[in-house]
Amino acid sequence: MKTTIAYVVLVSIVLVIGTLPSSLSAEDIPLEDWQRKVLFNPTAGQIDREKRGHVFIYDGLTEADIDRALESQFSRVESMMFVRTVVTNDQGMPELNPETNEVYYDDDGCD
Repeated sequence: MKTTIAYVVLVSIVLVIGTLPSSLSAEDIPLEDWQRKVLFNPTAGQIDREKRGHVFIYDGLTEADIDRALESQFSRVESMMFVRTVVTNDQGMPELNPETNEVYYDDDGCD
């Protein structure tokens, strides 16, 4: 229940201001696990919504998650959008800024 409430609040923030507050980091947001469940194990309801044209916006997943999704969930690609992708190294671990120890995100510059 807490995760659902946090998700609704964060989505509302994103819809209103277009991004997450800079004070939040990936470690502060427990949504990635929930998003991975939707991405890799969608419910029948999720599949139905996608068939009706709904697009799910995945926020803060890793490059490895996205690569895996593009391979294993190819039939659903039209219903996926990925934002704030976590940049990973060759071992699949998040790249960190050495000065701030914050995660690097792939950002297309659209603000």
